[in-house]
Amino acid sequence: MQYQISAMDERAAAEIINWHYDPPYTVYNLNGDESEIESMLDGYHFAVRTAREGLVGFVCFGIDAQVPGGRARGLYGGKRVLDIGLGLRPDLTGKGLGQGFVQAGIDFAIAKWRPTAMRLTVLSNNQRA
Repeated sequence: MQYQISAMDERAAAEIINWHYDPPYTVYNLNGDESEIESMLDGYHFAVRTAREGLVGFVCFGIDAQVPGGRARGLYGGKRVLDIGLGLRPDLTGKGLGQGFVQAGIDFAIAKWRPTAMRLTVLSNNQRA
């Protein structure tokens, strides 16, 4: 699948905050309020689209890519490490798209920031990831 990654726009953010994942992935559901749209327009969130499917997900970088509670556990040390977070549209999960989706996010980050290291943190109950 050919992914196009671009700056997050208000329309894409409004769609993403209303996505709902089934158990056990409900932890990834957002609240659907306007403050989440503003948060996604911070310059570190990017919309991921395909020509066929339209908006298929998002990728984010920095603090927003870190899992809740991870800092308290000391997971986020190191200098010049770029954290990456990803979200695939709920109806597309479990279909074998993950590896290509993640690689597209990594390739985008390398081209944009040239980090010396990248980190992806996955919650332990996310067996598919």
